[in-house]
Amino acid sequence: KNSDTDGDEIIVGIIGDDSEKGKKKKVVNPYLDLLQQRMELARKAYGSYHVAALLCKRDYSLWERSGDVASKIANIYFDAIKYVEKHPVPSSGESQDEEFVDVTNNVTSKSKKFNPHSAGVDELKSERISWIEHTRNAYESADLLRPNGAEIPCKLVQAHMMLENYLEAYTILTKLEADSKGNGLMESYSCYLLYADLMVRIGYECQIWNDGTSHNRAYMFKRWLRKHSRTFDWKERRLQALS
Repeated sequence: KNSDTDGDEIIVGIIGDDSEKGKKKKVVNPYLDLLQQRMELARKAYGSYHVAALLCKRDYSLWERSGDVASKIANIYFDAIKYVEKHPVPSSGESQDEEFVDVTNNVTSKSKKFNPHSAGVDELKSERISWIEHTRNAYESADLLRPNGAEIPCKLVQAHMMLENYLEAYTILTKLEADSKGNGLMESYSCYLLYADLMVRIGYECQIWNDGTSHNRAYMFKRWLRKHSRTFDWKERRLQALS
């Protein structure tokens, strides 16, 4: 059956010999199949880059690529969370174990594939956070090698922001701005837009902290909020970044 919504199932083939034709039909969800393919390729790519980075520790580009792929895996988990929230009931025939038949050797084997429904929303969210942490760690390793430009520090800032480590992100951007005097590190629009976005998030955290509704668990950031939540001029800083 076909539908305009993502996640509807379609019949793509028949399992069994000619005598069983029409009795067993393999049901495939096209969107889930796409998620599985993306996850499989991304995990292989991450493994390759991460191992290469460990073997060549002084090559920052390998750490950067490892972080890029880890970020893509986190995005796949985000798509999977949205998919499960939209389709809480698994499609008929959906299973974590899928059969692959080698026609030449007449051998059937089972392989576990990424299945959002088997994991559940809570586990998917936990895995997404874990991959964002992998992203941050890889960018930190790349940044320790002091590459030229501001691209890797900005990627590190984005990873910290996704983990709600706003104080660490603010420290990196402040240091980057101080070091950019005379060498143009902060001359790109993306750096200033990232800084402006960070100011909005810190401003929101200051507001909910003052209202007594903050749930941020970062110990150092909470200490910072106690001292600066009422005096931090995030609006002025944001306007300066955008001007």
